Amino acid sequence: RTTIVIRFKLSKVVGEMPEEHLKFVQAHSAKEPTESKVIDLLSLLLGIAIYPMGRISESRESGGAIHFQAMVSPVWHVQEKPVGKAEIQHLKDLWRVITTTKKKPRHFLSIALRRYSQALTRPSLDDKIIDMMICCEALLLGDGNKTELTYRLCHRAALLLGSTSEEREDIFQFFKDAYSARSSVVHGSKAYAPNTPEWNALAQITVRLGELLQRLLLKMLDLASNPQAPVELVDWKQLMFR
Repeated sequence: RTTIVIRFKLSKVVGEMPEEHLKFVQAHSAKEPTESKVIDLLSLLLGIAIYPMGRISESRESGGAIHFQAMVSPVWHVQEKPVGKAEIQHLKDLWRVITTTKKKPRHFLSIALRRYSQALTRPSLDDKIIDMMICCEALLLGDGNKTELTYRLCHRAALLLGSTSEEREDIFQFFKDAYSARSSVVHGSKAYAPNTPEWNALAQITVRLGELLQRLLLKMLDLASNPQAPVELVDWKQLMFR
């Protein structure tokens, strides 16, 4: 098991805290987006949930009169899988992709990555599949076209993830079933009580959906690593007729 500890350093403070130090502590305590992105990326690479364990506070006293207190380290727990050199290098490579400044930033990648990571930590299957489908929609339906959403989502997932006609057909049907399950949850047309056939079926859907979304996100990030890639990353018409 691995525990992630994110630290920051401040020089020793005597007297009033300098304004730049105070701003640093306030920003860090407010949980800067950088911290979340690192955890989200690592969740994607490992395919597992990373749970926050809390934050450690440190208090110091100088000469019995000056008190200094700051958040020293947010702590996150990584279950089951060790984090090795290969994972760290992959993390660095992906970090460059999502932090590269573009005139038209790819917000859909950040949304998809955050929703994927959140889905892994959800105890409720209802919440899990909603987050997963938001991730999927962000990646596949970000072109603004509001027609035939279900068909286009399933078709695009099949085109990107399937390598044979049989595999594409299977992926198409699976995403259609997953989208239907998501709609049942959102619209309240079906209850998923634990340990029922419906609940077990939904659990199987979320497991496979998580695996496919991990592949899909990594594929999109790989496309984004190309400096010449369009903002949308995929030309769907060209892919369809390729």
